[in-house]
Amino acid sequence: DWSVKQLVDAVQTMFGFKISLQTGYRFMEQHKDVFSFQVSTSLGKKRTGEGLYNAVMTFTDRYEQFLQKKKLPPCAIVNYDECRIVLNDHSIIQVKRFVSKKKNKPQHVAKVKGRHCGTFLPFVGANGELLASYFILPAKFDEKGGGTAQLTLPSTFSRTRKGMPPPLLFFNETGYLNTAIFDQILDHFTSVWEQHHPGLHCCLIGDNLASHRDLKILQKALDHGIYPTFLVEGTTHWSQPLDNLLFASLKQEIG
Repeated sequence: DWSVKQLVDAVQTMFGFKISLQTGYRFMEQHKDVFSFQVSTSLGKKRTGEGLYNAVMTFTDRYEQFLQKKKLPPCAIVNYDECRIVLNDHSIIQVKRFVSKKKNKPQHVAKVKGRHCGTFLPFVGANGELLASYFILPAKFDEKGGGTAQLTLPSTFSRTRKGMPPPLLFFNETGYLNTAIFDQILDHFTSVWEQHHPGLHCCLIGDNLASHRDLKILQKALDHGIYPTFLVEGTTHWSQPLDNLLFASLKQEIG
């Protein structure tokens, strides 16, 4: 997914030709059978800043060395990420970007506004196996720690795929992941992993959310042969596999 300016910069970097933005737009018009403009959320400075390319190249080099050393099978390379569940309507167009017509990423179409009603957190192996999944749902708690939760979803949400492990539910006042809940989630995932793949190490790939990077949680994971790996900050809008695959389909269904 590139803006026209990024296309112009790429042409100069890769082929040594300096072209204008107008030429970039004409190129798009000539090849509109292959590319199309789509509405997208704008990218912040952290996602387009200086040094990002070098950081990605360093990550890729180190990650390749790690995989060659560990020789892990695809089932042992596990990706996790949170997805907000929102009962939504679409917001105003912000910026135009273009993508291949074969691509279908609804999270790039427009910002989502609406009532946040929970967080979905799956752990998926590179072989396609859903190892575990979790929901963090909002609830009101009283002084004694008691609470009530009421969540109304469309009837289509009652269906689950056969063989899918039942998700574990957590509750807090916001419905968002925090360090305390992630600590419990990683404990549960570790037990699931050791039960499914005893003696096999695991490379666990996630983003740079603060709760993912708690030092005590990281040490506990390493003690059990779970190697937390973090995608380069500012790149997860294109480098996060779950965002490109599973969540894109999920957001289409919710939308």
